[in-house]
Parts: sequence; structure tokens; C-alpha cells
Amino acid sequence: GDVYKRQGEDGERQQQNYIEIGLAGTLKDFIIKDYRGNTGTASSVIWNSQPAGYATDPADIINYVSKHDNEAIWDKLQLELHKAGVDLSLENRVRVNSIALAIPLLSQGIPFLQMGDDLLRSKSLDRNSYDAGDWFNFVDFSKETNNWNVGLPLAQDNSANWATMASVATKANTKAAADDIRFSSDVFNEFLQIRKSSPLFRLTTGQDVMQRVGFHNIGKNLTPGLIVMSIDDGTGLADLDPDHDAVVVVINGTAAEQSHEVATAKGFVLHQVQQASADSQVQDASFAEAATEGTFTVPAYTAAVFVKPQMGAQGDGLKADATLGAADIPLSLIHISEPTRRRGI
Repeated sequence: GDVYKRQGEDGERQQQNYIEIGLAGTLKDFIIKDYRGNTGTASSVIWNSQPAGYATDPADIINYVSKHDNEAIWDKLQLELHKAGVDLSLENRVRVNSIALAIPLLSQGIPFLQMGDDLLRSKSLDRNSYDAGDWFNFVDFSKETNNWNVGLPLAQDNSANWATMASVATKANTKAAADDIRFSSDVFNEFLQIRKSSPLFRLTTGQDVMQRVGFHNIGKNLTPGLIVMSIDDGTGLADLDPDHDAVVVVINGTAAEQSHEVATAKGFVLHQVQQASADSQVQDASFAEAATEGTFTVPAYTAAVFVKPQMGAQGDGLKADATLGAADIPLSLIHISEPTRRRGI
């Protein structure tokens, strides 16, 4: 399983593999096919000089994109977009923020959410607001403001970045209005409803994750910025969700609509919560069925959830290895190993 050792990072494609591992509960024995075409365990993928996968069960993992340390996610995104030279519209910045918050909610494991991130909470780019008081830590639950650009944060942790902060904070497309905040809050609440709607988003054992969760935009020819994940509840597995035979999550972080074919995918519809979404754009996400595959189409900067309704008795779902292929996975790897002492990297 050490096929990834010492290969290092390689831009956004490698980052995409890290996100996939997180969506699968950061399990050490989860099988992934990486952007170079290598197939192996998540513990063989190296992140920051350590295994990217290290958990035995989903309950071992807390998933988050924002916490009290460092910048709030809205602030972090504005700084990273500036650093990357990406000049998104305000509307798309809000959409990217919604995708970021959706990822821990759609991941196996325990989601952790910082208060106010659903309201585009800003600490005016402060990376350590412990001593900053209410002026920088304020959360406006009326949804009228998000506390953006209320002054330069304290010098102790921020002065080296003041020039960049001033440049970012004064951009017109970084200042959210009340309508943007309400939209973000509504979309966030929809993802909470989606997570609650199916136990497939809350699997309790590593074995269940290994057997049910699969990815379908993988290998050397993957589309950068697009993640396609399935969770199986079809025949051959315990029927955990009496309402659905499978779920598919499509996260499109690109600037264009994306379509992706998945072998054997049949009978999927957009989740009913998103059919009536506050986001009219996600309502355009669609599924088209052909003889041997199905095609999921999702608008730009959108996370869409599709379900295969269960019609009475449990039916066919969508196998975790529908794209990876059973031949690519050594049978010896399909297990949850006993805890072992971690080797140095």
C-alpha cells in the first residue's frame, strides 16, 4: 500500500485527492486511485509529511474547514483567492463559501462548524482574534452585516499581512450584503437537512465506508475541480436507508458547468431539498440515463446531491467500485486492519 510514499504534492489534483480522503472519513484503509493512476490505501497518501488517512472508524474524525484559530472561512477564502490571482464575482465568492461548508456536512465523520460561518462571518481578516474583543468577534444574527472590514486587526499576529489585508478588504466584490448573507444561511440550512435526511451520510463503521463510498472522477484523466462521490445502499448490503438505494454527491468547484458519466448509474434524481432550493442554480443540476451509464450535470461553483429512490424492496444501488473497478483493488486491501504502530515517513 505504500505506492504514494515520497511522491509529494502536485497542485490542485493532489489537493482533490486529500478532499476525497476527508469525504471518506479519513480512513487509513480506504482505497483510492490518485491523480497519477496509482491505487492504494489512504494511509499511503502523504500530506504534510504524514499519512493523509489514519482513522479506523468515522467517529475517529472531526471534519472542519474553519475554527477559532486562524481566519474565519470567509476571510480565508478572500485571502486565498487574492493570493491565487482569482477575481471572482461576489455571487461566486458566496457560492464557493457554501461549497466549503458543505464538504464537512457531506463527509463521513463528525462535522465541526464555527459559529457564524453560515452567515459569511468575518473577523476582518484577523488570524487570531483571541484578544480582539467583540469588535472583531461580533456575529450579526440579524443577517444584516457580516462584520467585514471594520478595521485592521491587532498587530501581534497580523501586521506582516496588513498591506495585503487592506488590498483585499477594499475590493467591492468582497463586501457581502444582507441578501448574500441570507442566501448563504439558507443554503447552509439545506445541507443540514440533506445530512439529516439519510443515515448514509452518517455511517458508523470503517467497514461500511469501505464497502459503500466510492469516487468516480479519478485517475490520470480526472477533471480538476470536480468530485463525484457515491454512497451505496443497494442489494448485497444492509438496508440502512429505507428511502434510498444510493446517494451521489457532485461538487463542482470550477467556473463552468460540468457533466460526468458514471457506469451503471440509473434512476437518480436531484435531492428533494435542492429541487426547492433557495439557490435557483442548483435546481438546474440534472441526471440523464443511458443504456449502461448515467450522466450527472452540475452548474459552476455548485454542490449537488442526487438520490436513487428506493421503490419498496431494496434495489440496485451504485457500487463503490463502479469506476475504480474490482480488478484495480487487490482483495487483500478490502479490510479494516488492526491498529498498528505508525511508521516514520
